[in-house]
Amino acid sequence: MMRIFILILWTGASCCLVSCNGASQPVYARGLPPHFGGRVGNATEQAGVAGKVQAQINSAGPGGRVVVGPGVYRLDSALHPQDGTVIDCAGGQILGNAGVVFKPVGRIWALENPDPPRAGLNSVTVMNCVFDLSQDPDALGALNLRAIAFSKFYNVTIVLPARGNMEAVRFDGQDSNSKIPAYWNDFYSPNIYALGHGRSNSHIGFHFINGANDEHIFGGVVERVSNAFLLHGSDGSLVAGTGAEDFSRCIDLAGTAMDGPNHVSANTFLNVRCESRVPGNVAIEISASSYNNQILFPHSFATMSAASHLHDLSNGRNTVEYSVKNSVIYTIGGLGNDVRLGINKAAASPGVDIHGDLSADGHWKIGSGIDGNSPGFKAVRGETCDTKAQVGATCSYRLDWSSPFKDRSYTVTCTFAKAHGRPFIIATNPDPSGLDISVASAADAVSGGLVNCIGVHD
Repeated sequence: MMRIFILILWTGASCCLVSCNGASQPVYARGLPPHFGGRVGNATEQAGVAGKVQAQINSAGPGGRVVVGPGVYRLDSALHPQDGTVIDCAGGQILGNAGVVFKPVGRIWALENPDPPRAGLNSVTVMNCVFDLSQDPDALGALNLRAIAFSKFYNVTIVLPARGNMEAVRFDGQDSNSKIPAYWNDFYSPNIYALGHGRSNSHIGFHFINGANDEHIFGGVVERVSNAFLLHGSDGSLVAGTGAEDFSRCIDLAGTAMDGPNHVSANTFLNVRCESRVPGNVAIEISASSYNNQILFPHSFATMSAASHLHDLSNGRNTVEYSVKNSVIYTIGGLGNDVRLGINKAAASPGVDIHGDLSADGHWKIGSGIDGNSPGFKAVRGETCDTKAQVGATCSYRLDWSSPFKDRSYTVTCTFAKAHGRPFIIATNPDPSGLDISVASAADAVSGGLVNCIGVHD
């Protein structure tokens, strides 16, 4: 049976819930433990309340719900949930408005599993809470989901200081020996930001590490942290519809885990916005050890340099499809580090921009035929005229393209596919519609044959 506890202020004969503006609202309930003394409000922080909140969690037991009244609470130790614990802050999650703000003090996490090496936790729920770490640079981070699974976090706000190296959220599968992973944790509309900007700190928004598999982030925003999404070991996780602003790295598939043989594969980033106005920041970084990941339709802010949109060292073992400025860029198949295939819609003569290596060995690989009657590329083949049986004898003939080029600014190359005698081409005189080709004989024999010609417009 679920038990609900509300942190309240006990005022003698009456029992009141106190809001941040000091207004009291009656609570009609019996048997609720009295709240610690003191006024709860944005201007008054309650010291040493970690034990008070933890006592409510412990008293509620597995599956218990703790509703925390509005106020600012200083945590001198981490909150330790149980299986099925619900922590409902029951208010706005924006600093300055009515709601609940937890402030860690010292080198602690605001919330974590109390004993991850021995046991995992399932189905923890945190709702509408603010974790404000901005005034304590010694804090480790906000939510350490080491060995926590099947949990939900709704409208959680995490505030980080201008400098430091904290992790707002850590999905930690521990290592290959513990066998107590973090997985299937869902975040809905998270709001994570630092007071400075992404180049002045080493903060991480969401850190996937050591086989933290099947995590999900939907919506929300990560602002002014060094790494918005850093993956050091994750399979099958999903980030969808989330924005990141002012970062050093937005999506960083770092590859093999730091303390285990785990890898980064089969993760999906869908419609993620990476926005930065600072040159040198990287929207997508993919290590050589990451594979089978999909980054679909992200948007990189236009003022980033072209080289910083994508830095891919994985030799094509991942799929990236995205839009940058007025170009459409696809990197699909055995790709090297510098490949871009784009359609430049802003150019005076729009066309396809292709450069870089399409395979690890540096060769282009084209898997299907090429249209031989397109505006920029044409092909034609036909039988030539026959020369007289005399060395140096010549003749001329005409080959027309299936449709004309728009002008004469194209380069043509013709070769014999079949020949009799010893023919060779001495001149091609191209015009938009076709070619006047002169053939000569290099022997005292009738010379001619089947010729193939291609034209490339420049």
